[in-house]
This record gives sequence, structure tokens and C-alpha cells, in this order.
Amino acid sequence: MIGSLKGTVDSLGIDNCIIETAGGVGYRVFMPAAQLAQLTQGASVRLHIHTAVREDAICLLYTSPSPRDA
Repeated sequence: MIGSLKGTVDSLGIDNCIIETAGGVGYRVFMPAAQLAQLTQGASVRLHIHTAVREDAICLLYTSPSPRDA
């Protein structure tokens, strides 16, 4: 499971962004508009992630850091 992503904001969408890691892999992360509005293309970020595994998809969802992560 993916628990966090560190990289550069490659692109921003309506309900998601793509984070490109140092290895050149881009991950699509779904998140609320309020968090997306705080991101800028080209910025370095570290996001806490919840990996949702379903029958038809594997999705990466933004999650707020838990108090133990702060």
C-alpha cells in the first residue's frame, strides 16, 4: 500500500492532481477541491495517501496526516 508520495505537482485537474516522483513516475491522486486549490504546478509536495483497492480500480486518495504523523 502507498502511504505517502513525495514529488512535484505535474498537473492539476478538477478532482485530482498528478504527482511526479524523482524516478519519473506520475501518480494520479484524488483530493477535495480545497486541498487542490493549495497546490501549484511545479511545486514540491509530500502528500499522505490512502490506497483504495476495489474490484475495478486501485485509487490513491489524499488524506490528512494523523496526529501521530505530525
